[in-house]
Amino acid sequence: MSEHIHAFCDECMQMVDAEVRAFPGKQPMRGMELEVTEMWPVCPICGNKIAVGTYAQANDEAIYSAYRKYWKVPTGDEIRAFRESLGLSQQAFASLLGVGVATVQRYEKGSLPTEAHVALIKRIFDPVSQRELLDDASIANVDERKRVALSIDNASSPSVEAESLSQRVFRMMERVPSELTGGIGFSRERFAQLLAYLAANVTNLFRTKLNKVLFYIDFSMYRDHGAGITGLRYAHADYGPVPDKYEMLLSAVLATGPFWYEENENGGQILKTSVEAPSLEGFSADEIAQIDSVVAYANSFETAKAMVDASHEEDAWKRTSSGELISYEWARTLKGVR
Repeated sequence: MSEHIHAFCDECMQMVDAEVRAFPGKQPMRGMELEVTEMWPVCPICGNKIAVGTYAQANDEAIYSAYRKYWKVPTGDEIRAFRESLGLSQQAFASLLGVGVATVQRYEKGSLPTEAHVALIKRIFDPVSQRELLDDASIANVDERKRVALSIDNASSPSVEAESLSQRVFRMMERVPSELTGGIGFSRERFAQLLAYLAANVTNLFRTKLNKVLFYIDFSMYRDHGAGITGLRYAHADYGPVPDKYEMLLSAVLATGPFWYEENENGGQILKTSVEAPSLEGFSADEIAQIDSVVAYANSFETAKAMVDASHEEDAWKRTSSGELISYEWARTLKGVR
């Protein structure tokens, strides 16, 4: 039996017996479009969705839950339980994270972390990253620092030592969002999905060409919409801008995903995927449009070298030196992909 509620319809201007119906679809959240099923009372007279507070709140929670699930963000209860498992006070935990106590209290009560804090909170659950965070933490008291270090060591799982190289590489990519990451965090799942799409749609996707495609996707998205897509950092290399730690990242992807390099008749290696009809589910409409624009741009070059030469005309490369990390602010002067 369907649920009904007696509510006021602001279209009909009267109280009605409204049936509560499910509305599956995509909802925007921080530049993404998430699959969410909303529940709304519907007026039996005009068909209007009636904005009842309890349902509006529940629908917001559904969107937050979908966002947490997609980015694997711990819940407030999980954050609190983890802090307590380390035997840390909220103050010590806040110092370890490099945030204020009020921030820890807010997240433990269930508030959704800011985009800048998502990667940070995920790192605190990783034993290796905990030690890295402790090195940077503002814990001045020597005894307190030793106690926190001991708590971390005691809670560390033996499996950390056996952690695969690929897992370490992916975790290393999960940096706090900044102007060097395009203002967003890295997601292994989204990156793999993007690679599959590019492997299926970009002609002759050589290593050097993939470097440039990723650069133009991120920097053109930042130029036009104020945020990148992958969360990767980029560095100046002799053959143009490339993702930082690119060889390590691609090796990790090849070792854990449905990808491989196929050698052509000239000895070049072209990225391939076994994913059939790759899609960009979970990417926003703006992101998909930007990716498709860069795909078309990449396919307009007859050779990978031609695309490399074009990237050498970008200020992001011309005004940085070898090995230097490239700020996304250089996207403002991007010439390619209009």
